[in-house]
Amino acid sequence: MLRRSGYNHIIITNRYFHSNIICQGGRYPPVITAKHISDSPRLTVKPLNSRKTLLMDQYKSIWEDNKMILFVHYNNLLKQEDHQLRLQLNQLNINFTHLRNNLFKVYLKNMNRIDPVAPYDNSQYSNQLLLNHPINKLIKGPTALISYSTVDSSIMNQIFNIIKQSKGKLIPLGAVIDGQILNLDWINKFNEINGDHEQIYQMLIANLQSNAGGSLINNLQLLSNKLVNSLSQHKEILSKEN
Repeated sequence: MLRRSGYNHIIITNRYFHSNIICQGGRYPPVITAKHISDSPRLTVKPLNSRKTLLMDQYKSIWEDNKMILFVHYNNLLKQEDHQLRLQLNQLNINFTHLRNNLFKVYLKNMNRIDPVAPYDNSQYSNQLLLNHPINKLIKGPTALISYSTVDSSIMNQIFNIIKQSKGKLIPLGAVIDGQILNLDWINKFNEINGDHEQIYQMLIANLQSNAGGSLINNLQLLSNKLVNSLSQHKEILSKEN
């Protein structure tokens, strides 16, 4: 059913669906949609297009496609504030995802399986299950994920600046950065680096050179060159003998 609300919105409503389509001005970024693990037919515990299956696929996609995942508690976040937060993060190519806590814990338990939503025989595949994932202790109350595709501490700093603007409605809990689980203290140390992978590498080289480490780098390069030459000479000798 369609009905008009003012001049700028058309509201689509029915028993199960309600959304605003913005006809003029900006549009709030959409929530991430789940993607199927493969194009081949899948055998799943719940129907393939069920809400639970789609959410589990979404959690798998977020976990595997992003190098930085920050867990936050959201407190009394109004709908308008949620939309504004998504807009700010989307401008930086950062995603914001509300969690269904129990379902996300099910994903964590089954994340080592090829398809976490596929049925399994407990007696055969119990060794693949993570019964007590360390992330579980972070997921209490309203929890959301803020995720970014690559490791970049400058992006994490911008995320924390946005969190500060929420005036206590977003509370950071912990993070997974390049597969490593970090508490708040380590996140703060990571933020102090203020750079991406390439910048961190360049900072390391500059630090070694400024602290008489240049000779170390040259020696390592010299050793590798000697090894290559030795292998080449050995290969020539074997060729002549044959």
